[in-house]
Amino acid sequence: MLPYGAAPQRMTAAIHNSENQQGEAPADKEHWRIGAAVRTKAFYCIWGIYVLSLVPPYVLSAHIVRFATDRGVTALAAASALGAFGIGGTIARVGGGALSDVLGWTKGIALFSFLTAVPVFVLVLIGTPGAAVIFVIMLALGVFSGARVPLIPGLLGCYFGTDYLARLIAITHGLAVIFASGSPALAGFIFDRTGSYAIPFYLAGFCAVGAGILALLTHPPRVIGAIQTEAEENAKELAKHVKARL
Repeated sequence: MLPYGAAPQRMTAAIHNSENQQGEAPADKEHWRIGAAVRTKAFYCIWGIYVLSLVPPYVLSAHIVRFATDRGVTALAAASALGAFGIGGTIARVGGGALSDVLGWTKGIALFSFLTAVPVFVLVLIGTPGAAVIFVIMLALGVFSGARVPLIPGLLGCYFGTDYLARLIAITHGLAVIFASGSPALAGFIFDRTGSYAIPFYLAGFCAVGAGILALLTHPPRVIGAIQTEAEENAKELAKHVKARL
């Protein structure tokens, strides 16, 4: 398993061509600079996937204890379910990365996003689940959402190369967390107004579905855009040097 879109000889950005329908096979090309990468549609698609995929684990991990205790589950059992969510997510990170080598980055993200929605919808449809059911559901949620975690940085590395990957991950992750961090508060607000977790949990599930759909619609950025942007940046730097000497 190669990390973050690495090619066997050199980690490089991907080119979308007729022989590479998914645009996920690394090609020998210069890596994207930050300024060029953040101007592409692909970058904002990946960021959108990140935001949507964070909502289900954020919402359920914040509210599952209250949800469970309202249905007669003991606080200890509810906390155990939350622990199962963490354990499942940790273990699944390895399996998710391995499976992406077979499916590809975007298909892997889509698969685990769709699977993440399943336990969320099941939790709502059951209505009054017992402690064991909640435990299994949270374990499944941890596995499916955790398996997606290494795939998004991998997709960034595949599309934009690895020269500036650390900063791209920091930007994408930071912005995604900022936007998704309000989802537990919004879920609590809806619960206070309706007295039910059905709506916020359904919305969380649909966010996971949306992340999967967006992943399937995401394509590599045009390499020509990176070349043009880099040329513009080089021209600006040259102009600054000339101006400084004058």
